[in-house]
Amino acid sequence: LIDEDDEVLMALLNLEGSKPGKICVSFEDLERQRREEEQRKAEEEAKRRLEEEKRLFAEARKSMVLEDDEVMVKSESQEALHPRKLEINFEELLKEKEEAERRRKAEERKQKLEQEKEAFEQLRKEMGEAKNLKSKFEKIKQLTEEEIQKKIEMERERRKAIDDEIKQREAERAHEVKGFKCCMSNLLLFCRTYTYEDEEDHARSGAPWFKKALKNQSVVDSEPVRFTVKITGEPKPEVTWWFEGEMLQDCEDYQYIERGETYCLYLPETFPEDEGEYMCKAVNSRGTAASTCILTIESKTTLV
Repeated sequence: LIDEDDEVLMALLNLEGSKPGKICVSFEDLERQRREEEQRKAEEEAKRRLEEEKRLFAEARKSMVLEDDEVMVKSESQEALHPRKLEINFEELLKEKEEAERRRKAEERKQKLEQEKEAFEQLRKEMGEAKNLKSKFEKIKQLTEEEIQKKIEMERERRKAIDDEIKQREAERAHEVKGFKCCMSNLLLFCRTYTYEDEEDHARSGAPWFKKALKNQSVVDSEPVRFTVKITGEPKPEVTWWFEGEMLQDCEDYQYIERGETYCLYLPETFPEDEGEYMCKAVNSRGTAASTCILTIESKTTLV
């Protein structure tokens, strides 16, 4: 940030009592001294140019004088001039040139001053940020190892408490969902299962009747499961299996098994998405009957 070619600035920095890292003069004093030095140099340069131009002008005049009568010869470009008189005001021309040069230098100094002010403000801003950062580091440095460890433990406990709260809320929500499913299954079982006073009434009616209804089951993830019912009816009812309101087709994943009055739905392997409500529906020309249950899938990690 220091221009070593600036003699005034280097002289001020080398004054007795100055310290490294500190500027001994204000920005305004430094700028005033710089302007005075530039003005002095400009005046010397203008004076030198004036002497040089006077010398050149004198030599030009001598070259235009005749050797015999020492009369100024009128050139073609001087037709409007009077004889024996050169209408050139050298002093006014020089003043105009000096005024233009002065204005140009004043404009350059103004622009340079604005740039230096902007750089100075930027430097002050950076120094302020550095000071704030230094104070933060000093505060951090003042903390002992025990305090730092204590803060770390407090943060760990806070995060653990948040995690426990989230897990508890998820468990409560899962319990509520499971209870809701059980209530719905009981309600559907109540609404869809026909009841008769005794087995003879069912035999006389011929409508489908569940001798053995479905029961809620719980299996571990990836284990097989089998749903078994016993159904009577005349004519023989058509039995279908349903999961969450959608009928299951007899395939490799959902196998239909029939042995007399016994009907089974067999799942060779279960997954978490198989958890939910299953229904067995029996239909013939005399009526319809249905039985439902809830299948719960438990993960292996939960059991461990």
